[in-house]
Amino acid sequence: ERQRRACIAERRRVLREQPERMRDVGACLFATLVDVFDSTATRAVRQQCIGVACQVLYYSTPDMLRELLRHLAFSSFVARLMASGDEHTVGAALTMAQLGMYKLPDVFAVHFRREGVEH
Repeated sequence: ERQRRACIAERRRVLREQPERMRDVGACLFATLVDVFDSTATRAVRQQCIGVACQVLYYSTPDMLRELLRHLAFSSFVARLMASGDEHTVGAALTMAQLGMYKLPDVFAVHFRREGVEH
């Protein structure tokens, strides 16, 4: 357990200190995570996808997020998550919406409102 926590702390440190790595990881993973989430019915897999997506959003800078989400219907995805009825999924959707509004309010205020996600 101690070794696992040290490994996680090291990964977090690297992502904070080397944002270009987060940009690369996010670019490779985020769209795939959304696709996997949408195509699987397994609750555990869906929760893992959402958890990793939240981490990508958390560690990304606003500029990275703007680029990362440019080709994704992110506000629609978050609205679908909020309507799911699963507590874990709704909680993650709220976190994603909050991160989006915090980092890119000029982009997501309009898009979230269109989807019925009010801040």
